[in-house]
Amino acid sequence: MNYQLNFKYMNNYKVEIVHLDSNEKMITDAPKDNNGAGSSFSPTDLIASGLGSCIITIMAIAAN
Repeated sequence: MNYQLNFKYMNNYKVEIVHLDSNEKMITDAPKDNNGAGSSFSPTDLIASGLGSCIITIMAIAAN
């Protein structure tokens, strides 16, 4: 499988991520306790979200 993402550092600990196949965009921000504004998902939020989403997707595939 080939996944392509584009990362761009914006400023103030914000990063724009673009999924090149779909052109969907996401902004991450450092949490308030790490000098960010907490205005969006933090990178660690995305790790936890990815794991949870993966588990639910696998369960749905197995149930199907």
